[in-house]
Amino acid sequence: MKQNKIILLKAEYVIGFKNNHHVIYQPGVVAYKNENIIFVGQDYKGHYDEMHDFGLSMISPGFIDLDADIDSDHALQDIVHVHDEKKRFHINIHADYSDSYSDEDFKARHHFSMIHLLKSGITTAMPISGEQFYKWGMSKHECELMVDMAKKVGIRLFLGPSFKSKKTPQSKIVKELQDQSVQDAYDFIEEWLNKDELISPIMNPCQIHITDLKILKETVKYAQNKNIPYRIHACEGIREWNYTLPYFQQTTIDLFYQEGMLYNHMIIPHCITAKNSELKLLAQNGVSVVSTPLADANFATALFSFDKYLSYGINMTMGSDAQPCDMIRNMRMAWDLDRLCNRRKFFSRYSDDGKMIPLLPDEPLYEKTNADAFFNAATINGAKALGRNDLGKLSVDAKADIIVVNLKNIMVGPIHDPIRTMINSCTSYNISDVIVNGEYLIKNYHYIKEDEDKVLEDAYRAYERYLNLYEKYDIEHKSLETMFPSTFPLYKK
Repeated sequence: MKQNKIILLKAEYVIGFKNNHHVIYQPGVVAYKNENIIFVGQDYKGHYDEMHDFGLSMISPGFIDLDADIDSDHALQDIVHVHDEKKRFHINIHADYSDSYSDEDFKARHHFSMIHLLKSGITTAMPISGEQFYKWGMSKHECELMVDMAKKVGIRLFLGPSFKSKKTPQSKIVKELQDQSVQDAYDFIEEWLNKDELISPIMNPCQIHITDLKILKETVKYAQNKNIPYRIHACEGIREWNYTLPYFQQTTIDLFYQEGMLYNHMIIPHCITAKNSELKLLAQNGVSVVSTPLADANFATALFSFDKYLSYGINMTMGSDAQPCDMIRNMRMAWDLDRLCNRRKFFSRYSDDGKMIPLLPDEPLYEKTNADAFFNAATINGAKALGRNDLGKLSVDAKADIIVVNLKNIMVGPIHDPIRTMINSCTSYNISDVIVNGEYLIKNYHYIKEDEDKVLEDAYRAYERYLNLYEKYDIEHKSLETMFPSTFPLYKK
């Protein structure tokens, strides 16, 4: 319900927007009324009904996460490595997964994840859910549950049911499930297009190695006609090329280009395995790439490199795709990985005669990135990918999606530049307040609409049920401790 109050926020630093780029006001103020910002700057002379002075803090636009982990648990395997292949989890692909999750499981996971995202400063999220134990994909029903929870929690979502043609690259197309999942995607989009301030539909296919090319082409055309985002995970690793080259005699991006699929609201998470010529195609067609540095590092992969992709003119955005969904940590990881790629010394080999042998002698040096590249990726670039000029920035008539980063902490230390300080010295634990669409949701580090402890207890129970699925669906029904042993010997009482 709109309150028609003017709320004034003050802080030592405010990240405003002027002449098409972010600027820093020191000190600064932001005023908003209902869902829109009405003033950003330093000398507000108008009336206000409430005022909040955050002192040595930074008021910033909320972050945009285009690959937001919404299930609280699917990154478990990303960080556990069992050396003995026989002890690892091996899924039974022929099992019946239709009853793996109840509605209560979904609600508990979504509830926890959305508040978790908010407390990470993520005000706009494009959910991704691990589908390991799903009958097929992220269904229309699950998306409807997600919508209900998002409206309850207050977060802004861009979402849609996933669809595919088969379970694995080697399996046969299951036409009934394929067609139903595609129809669910169409139905969800028609139902939610331009209907709600916080909910926006997207086209959300699975990867090309499990989704028929004809389906991908048809749904791209539909998304273009509706002017909505089309997110497809692609180029995550060489295994995708191992599929596209034999089947289509082309690598992924070349294939998408040939089939007329590249357009300015296509969003590609990861995009690690792409040729230089393909990077040019992405830039020329306005495709956005989602960097997911923590998730990629979990699999010992990374972009080469953030500054390279920027030099090609690609719109670089950010995604978490792993727990914790800490956008500040992701920005820091992206920056660290980019420095390693830029300086190259990490990749060099040293011979017995004292010579250094560069590993990448044919790669030119690209312009070194600074903090602004990663902050832009998490804000205005994400908004550009979504086709939203009113998100990702603090300016008049933009949506009041606002976060406050507390910089007055001995772990933060002295401040020279607030953006560099945030990325290098902060985590999501420094985010004290969050406002979405003008609604105050996180105040003084706490979600104010509900009891966080109750939400966490429900998430714990859902997580325990999820863990049991590993034993149930492992092909040999191995114990959880065998597949995911504790770091040190564990003694329980």
